[in-house]
Amino acid sequence: MKKILFIFTGGTISMRIDPLLGAAVLVLSGEEILSFVPNLDQLAHFEVLDFA
Repeated sequence: MKKILFIFTGGTISMRIDPLLGAAVLVLSGEEILSFVPNLDQLAHFEVLDFA
């Protein structure tokens, strides 16, 4: 099985507006984002590096 390294650098897709701060804050990790893709583990073995 293929091995793929997913380097997560944050960004808009992982952020939500915090009403107390009035700013965008990081709320999702790279692993959490990949969990939204069904059957991904059948294609390859994914390793996630949360870089930033």
